[in-house]
Amino acid sequence: MERQSALRQRAGKKNPAELRKSGIEIIGDLPWGTHFSHFYEDRDCLLSVLVPFFKAGLESNEFCMWITADPVGVEDAMKAMRQAMPHFEYYLSKKQIEIIPYSDWYTKGKTFYSKTVLEGWVAKYIQGLARGFQGLRASGNTSWLNKEDWDAFIRYEREVDNVIGSYRMIALCSYSLERCGAEEVLDVVSSHPFALIKRRGRLEVIERSEQKLAEEVLLRANRELERKVDERTSELVGLNGRINEESRRLKAFFDHVMTPLAFLDRDFNFIMVSRSYAKEAGREVSDFAGKNHFELYPHEENQRIFASVVRDKKPFVAVAKPFEYPDHPEWGVTYWDWSLVPILDGAGEVEFLVFSLKDVTEMKRAELALKRSEGRFRALVETTSDWVWEVDRNAVYTYVSPKIREILGYEPEEVIGKTPFDLMPPDEASRISAVFNNIAVFRRPFSMIENVNAHKDGRLVTLETSGAPFFNEKGGFAGYRGIDRDVTERKAVEAERGRLAADSAKVKKTETLEALAGNISDGFSNILTTISSLSDLALKEGDERLKTRIADIHAASARATELLKQVYLLGSPAPTGTEPLDLNAVAEGVLGGIALPSGIQVKTHLETALWAISGNKGGMEQIITGLASNAREAMDDGGMITVSTSNVLLSGDEPSGRAAGPYVCLSVKDTGRAIDEEAKKGLFAPLSEGEQGKGPSRIGLLVVDSMVKAHHGWVEVESSPEEGSVFRVYIPALRGGVLPGKAVVTDDLRGNGERVLFIEDEKALRKSVSTALSISGYTVLEAEGAEEAASIFSKEGADLVMTDLVLHGKNGVAIAGELSAKNPGLPVIVTSGYMDTESEWPLIKEKGFRFLQKPFSLNELLKTIKTALRNQ
Repeated sequence: MERQSALRQRAGKKNPAELRKSGIEIIGDLPWGTHFSHFYEDRDCLLSVLVPFFKAGLESNEFCMWITADPVGVEDAMKAMRQAMPHFEYYLSKKQIEIIPYSDWYTKGKTFYSKTVLEGWVAKYIQGLARGFQGLRASGNTSWLNKEDWDAFIRYEREVDNVIGSYRMIALCSYSLERCGAEEVLDVVSSHPFALIKRRGRLEVIERSEQKLAEEVLLRANRELERKVDERTSELVGLNGRINEESRRLKAFFDHVMTPLAFLDRDFNFIMVSRSYAKEAGREVSDFAGKNHFELYPHEENQRIFASVVRDKKPFVAVAKPFEYPDHPEWGVTYWDWSLVPILDGAGEVEFLVFSLKDVTEMKRAELALKRSEGRFRALVETTSDWVWEVDRNAVYTYVSPKIREILGYEPEEVIGKTPFDLMPPDEASRISAVFNNIAVFRRPFSMIENVNAHKDGRLVTLETSGAPFFNEKGGFAGYRGIDRDVTERKAVEAERGRLAADSAKVKKTETLEALAGNISDGFSNILTTISSLSDLALKEGDERLKTRIADIHAASARATELLKQVYLLGSPAPTGTEPLDLNAVAEGVLGGIALPSGIQVKTHLETALWAISGNKGGMEQIITGLASNAREAMDDGGMITVSTSNVLLSGDEPSGRAAGPYVCLSVKDTGRAIDEEAKKGLFAPLSEGEQGKGPSRIGLLVVDSMVKAHHGWVEVESSPEEGSVFRVYIPALRGGVLPGKAVVTDDLRGNGERVLFIEDEKALRKSVSTALSISGYTVLEAEGAEEAASIFSKEGADLVMTDLVLHGKNGVAIAGELSAKNPGLPVIVTSGYMDTESEWPLIKEKGFRFLQKPFSLNELLKTIKTALRNQ
């Protein structure tokens, strides 16, 4: 106990206040600041000290760092601790101990820097205190040290010994006796207050003052060195005998080896050659001894190669290298595979060279002859306009000429290994494979078989194929060789001739149908507008007993109007002109006039500072109407439709891959039936023949998709049985967020006696609209055509002109243009129910006229008039 007390006082004199359990019986308790070393003989000796050392530290709530090196690695240390401590996993889980290899600590930057390691210990010490541990207990194994790093490490150990007393640290440094000589042992002992060493099977303590014990360690190290010298001497004697035996075997090998071999010194002088080497050179073995290789066979390039092998100490291999023997000019150019391998001495320098040869002259000459033949064949094949090919007995391509690039767009190597049927559409492949199999059974040639192939870019190419069988040297069937000719253009010309004859009749029929469809569309629009206007008035002024039935008529009219507009937009999907729009105002206008059955409610969540979009007002109205109609049809038993708008800014990094920029999002949500995943895929697909009865909602979604794409946007759909469905439309916002003027509110639609010149050649429509406008506070001046309109305008003037686009005798835009020329700034509204108005749109836009698509409701008409009058 007195000895332990003395150790504690000397080792921890800078911080003696608190003692810690060392876990090592011979030492006992130690104060903070102790720095000592341990000399170990083997793995078990090392673990017998370190395991109890760290076990005591963990049980004393100390943060532990174990830096491992051979002979104990990280896994060995982990296993030993688990065996010694049943609850070791607990300490791992709370990160109380770190076991890492020396390469992650001492030589983390590939070089040992004492300052970096010292700073690392202090950082770990601070981390441990911050996490509630009492101090730091550390150990590092030094078996990784080499001679170059030894002095620096000893200086580091002395720095540790000077610094550690200022911290609550205990450090144990492990040294391998096998790697330490006399000087190293003295260095270690002098840089630690005391050291542990096993002697006669027991641990003992060496203190700095105990020089005698250190001398005993040195004496034992010297005896171990003498023993190793004796063992090495004995090994050298045995090695000399083995060398003599190996020399005898080497000579026997050179006498009988079939491969031409030469053994040279580093100056390229022959030491020994094999009989086969001498035979290949046309000489005797005795002709080579003592001669220099390049005296016998001068060759500047080869001499440079030999010199580079000696310089770089790396083997060299030559393949089919040409050589002409100076003493045998009759042999001509010969070809050789050869290698030159350096043999290094103990200092790592080239001492000998092994030179081996293989004569490949005949093979190379045959290869050159084949290349000349292939060259002639290739020149012929590549100049023809047809694709030349060869298939084996299984119809697999073994050769494809480069012409395939022009015909089918493939590189030859892309087609090798495939069959002709792999390049055809499935139906064509089935047809042609049956034809080819019938021909191949009888090994018959064939010619001009037409077949359709898929070009690499996806288009179809028609080929005319001819071929003949070929056979192997035993007469067995080997495959077919042939050519393919591209006849696509010729077939197209032939087909075009037939089409022209048939199309001439179709053109007249199509023109007639288009004209008829336009007239029907305009007439139907006029009828619906009349019904809508009159039912609007009847609802406002009619008998209360009739209002329910009139409301049904009005709702049916609205649905028919909606459907007709969808049909119109399907026939003409591109927006007819765009302008800055406030989507909130458009949505409020549509939702204010939409007809909904009882039990279905509508609520809105509209962004107060919504960005403007560049859009077509009618098109955007149809998007909202189509989505609302779809939502309405999904709710058989009533429910809620929620319409929302919001500003969205995409960064461009989204998984969808959408372009970066500002967007306005319109969301229409319902609480109706869910849409399954399979149905989602076909929501916006064109109607097939079997889907003609899908209803107006299906048509409405087609219009929505068409209109959204025309506005450079897209639609996203989500649906679940619990939440219903939500359709989100994204439209690019105007840069700068420019907003249009305020929309007209619904309760401000009545006129104040303003004069409206209404030009319409459909009498029923003209009367119904005129009546509706009169009741709504406007003075209506009716005109059937251009002359009557001009006369009325010259006598009474007008505050606004509303004209149908197509009139008897003169175009409505032309009439309005003449009237507005007499009164600049005159508001003009052009209406039309025809499906083709795009041709007139540039002129309408140029003159600043507003456009209202038939059929329209009274509310739509009143809003358009009020807006036109306010913005004149």
